[in-house]
Amino acid sequence: MTLSWMKIETSTPQKIEIMKIAEIMQCSRREAFTMCFEFWAWCDAELQDGHITGMSLDNICDAARLPKGFCHAMAAAGWLQVETDRVVVVNFMRHLGNGAKHRANGARRAAKMRGKKT
Repeated sequence: MTLSWMKIETSTPQKIEIMKIAEIMQCSRREAFTMCFEFWAWCDAELQDGHITGMSLDNICDAARLPKGFCHAMAAAGWLQVETDRVVVVNFMRHLGNGAKHRANGARRAAKMRGKKT
């Protein structure tokens, strides 16, 4: 059985973007981070390249089972880019694509090997 996972930086819950989302959504920073995590989990399961076509921001919220307005807050924070024919998850390939997972696994293996050599 293969487990699905995402690359999340330890500093993510304290990022300015999370604070902005919390302010817009009128919730705590922790709640904003949790909503982001749930959104990114939906993206990881549903998207190949971070492009969402044929859906409004509210439709995306519905599909990801998130509160109305959340995707608008993500766009205001700069983590979603709304274009005429699609919505783009900014830096999708850096954080959620298979390449990101491959790089993270490689870094973990390298750290493990460095630990064995000392």
